[in-house]
Amino acid sequence: MLLPKGQPAAGALGYLYADEDCITPAEVYYDVSGTKGPLIPLDTHGRRSVTLDGWGRQPNYWGPEDGATRLWIRVNGVVNPVDADYKWQLDGLRDIDAGYDSRISGLTETVDGQAGQLAEHAGQITDLDTSKVDMSDRRLQATGYLVSQFGTPNGSNDRTLLQTAISAAAEAGGWAIIDAHLTISGSVTVPSGARIDGSRGRVTQTANLSNTFVVANASDVVLRNVRATGLGTDYVPSSAVFAASAVNITGASRNVLIDGCDFRSFAGVGVNIGGTAADVRVVNSRLQGPGPGIIQPVDHNYGMGVVGHQNSSAWAVIGCDISHYAQGVNSGDCTDVRIIGNYLHDMTGQHGIYLDATINLVIADNIIRDTGLQGIKVQLANTTNGIDIDHVTITGNVITASGSHGILLTKAISGGRQVRRVTVTGNSISTAGAGGDGINLIGVHGAVVSSNVIHNARHGLSATDCVGLTIGLNRLSSLQQNGVLLTATSDVDVVGNRITDPAVDDILAGEFGIFVTGACSNVKIDGNTVSDANGRMRYGLYLNTPNQGTVVVRNNDLTGATDHGARLDNAQDVKEWSNNVLGGTTGPVLNFPTTRTIKGPPLEYTATAPPSSGTWPRGAVVWNTTPSLGGPVGWVCTTAGTPGVWSQFGARQSVWNGPAGNALAGASIDPMWANISVGATTAGVLHLARVLLERGGPINSVEFVVTAAGTGLVADQCWIGVYSAAGDLLGQTADQSVALASGGQKSSALTVPIASQPFGTSVYVALLWNGSVAPQLRGAAATATFANVGLTAPNFRWANAGSELTALPATLPTMTASTQPSYLALK
Repeated sequence: MLLPKGQPAAGALGYLYADEDCITPAEVYYDVSGTKGPLIPLDTHGRRSVTLDGWGRQPNYWGPEDGATRLWIRVNGVVNPVDADYKWQLDGLRDIDAGYDSRISGLTETVDGQAGQLAEHAGQITDLDTSKVDMSDRRLQATGYLVSQFGTPNGSNDRTLLQTAISAAAEAGGWAIIDAHLTISGSVTVPSGARIDGSRGRVTQTANLSNTFVVANASDVVLRNVRATGLGTDYVPSSAVFAASAVNITGASRNVLIDGCDFRSFAGVGVNIGGTAADVRVVNSRLQGPGPGIIQPVDHNYGMGVVGHQNSSAWAVIGCDISHYAQGVNSGDCTDVRIIGNYLHDMTGQHGIYLDATINLVIADNIIRDTGLQGIKVQLANTTNGIDIDHVTITGNVITASGSHGILLTKAISGGRQVRRVTVTGNSISTAGAGGDGINLIGVHGAVVSSNVIHNARHGLSATDCVGLTIGLNRLSSLQQNGVLLTATSDVDVVGNRITDPAVDDILAGEFGIFVTGACSNVKIDGNTVSDANGRMRYGLYLNTPNQGTVVVRNNDLTGATDHGARLDNAQDVKEWSNNVLGGTTGPVLNFPTTRTIKGPPLEYTATAPPSSGTWPRGAVVWNTTPSLGGPVGWVCTTAGTPGVWSQFGARQSVWNGPAGNALAGASIDPMWANISVGATTAGVLHLARVLLERGGPINSVEFVVTAAGTGLVADQCWIGVYSAAGDLLGQTADQSVALASGGQKSSALTVPIASQPFGTSVYVALLWNGSVAPQLRGAAATATFANVGLTAPNFRWANAGSELTALPATLPTMTASTQPSYLALK
């Protein structure tokens, strides 16, 4: 309704605006005398613009529901315009929802967003006080039953008065409005269809262990803005305390909404959901228990903000402030539970959230702090009947200062019931006390634990007797002991976690980045980063399981250990160990396996000897982990069997016994066999010797022995060079006319060292001289045929190339076999 400015005269114009669904406009009587004024008819949808104080608006529409015939309005005193401060808000009564004649009386001066109260109901005129109320309450006030209409509160026991108002409002389909401070002893029954608004009053319970509002086998019930206080001193540490609740929902109740309520000091429960109740929502409410001095820390586990008992279902706690109970939210065996966006704090007794077997559970976006024990605990209790914990999502919660674990999921029973299909993601957990872990899983089958941030706990993540876990992309820091602890857990992927500064307790015997112990099997530890800047962590990784042969360890970066970067059980296999970066004060790995270790696909292993047991397929390869000069690089299975037939490969066993023994990169012939003098053929012709490189590293010089000096050597026409197998000049010495003119062992430096070449690369050493008499070199006796047996150009071991050369060409000329196998070496 829109009210004009000033006091209307007799017959003043009235305005009626119907809702969209109002088909028949009601009549309006609008003046101080009760004389009917003119009716402004509306169109079908009640749309009509008016101008107030020079401001044109499309006003809000309102009107009675279908079936109402008229609306009586009486105005006394000054009435401000609808939009006195031009905020585009309605400064008057907005909506009438009842199916009967109504009048308003005593409406005085209002301000924006506030209005007087509806005074009369069912055509009876009774003036109402002029208290002001927010716009959000007007619809309730316009259709409600004020408790004070049914009598005056006596201050000792107003239970009957409140019950009468609730029953009358429910019968008429309206709201029961608590408009006074009511003191009750005992319970009031909330019937189906009841709607209770408590924004203008308060209820105080004086009876011991008594429920205040009881919803028994009722449906379509709303408690909004109800403020109630319990005794608190009637607390008992047993299930008997459940009788002291603000709201007790029992039987087959359905569709119950607790919205914006404030319940304090109820010893048992703020909202108690029992029987087979379903579709219960507790939203935007404050539930405060009796607190310290009544509920004892840790020992007391009864007294909850909200509890859903066994067989209740489809209930939700959303956006509430819950504190000073033993448990914030608690349940028995339930289904379809949502606990979202709440602030749970200062839990005097035990847990922020403690749930028994629950199917389809979501715990999301809650802030939980200062709990006696766990922040969140989901547990199969000590019973062998009932339902599993199944389909659980715990995400986006912030948990700090818990007395024990931040999050605990546990199976505390034996038998077939399981904790299964669990997702724990995106939670932030800090400061878990009294030996508490960030996240602790016990007996869980099938869980993803990822993207959590955990700081300051005993273990960051701990899993015991679990199967089928993925622990990935978590950030764990400042842990008293271990970053990740796996005990008797199988089929686990520990992937991509970052663990920073574990071992804060500095107990060297038992503090590690990742600790795998007990009968763990089929564990993959891949892509994790573990570091300790404080120097307290003993091992980055410790595998202490009899099933170590089923463990894959790869792509991890483990640094900062005071002992070894990693420790494995002595003399045990590891399924795969590859691409790990390890750093420890004592060494990289303690007890690295001496038996075979699967390295990766297709069939590659590492060991110190070929297998002597086990069944092996043809083509399996074992790489030698302790190679030595002249020993094999590894072994290959050439005939399948047990253990099969193995042949070594990769040993450097050439006919010249390997120049590495003489600290050479390569040589054309073993120096022990170079026992005669050979000529350097003809002046102006390249004398070539092929050298197989036996080690990496740069090539710095050419080594040779002159047995007879050359004479008449021409300066700047005597050189030694190194060519690639393809014939390209790689490097060369300075002029050698002086070195070749005297006998003895020579070491001629390359002007520019040649970069390291791959192991096994062939190069050619070329000697060019010009003068009167050729120098003689140390070499071996052989004919051209035997020196190059089986070889053709350009692959000779010794060869001649070119003619009339005075400098080294950029590429090798055509080769011919040489009969002078000289000793030329590289260093």
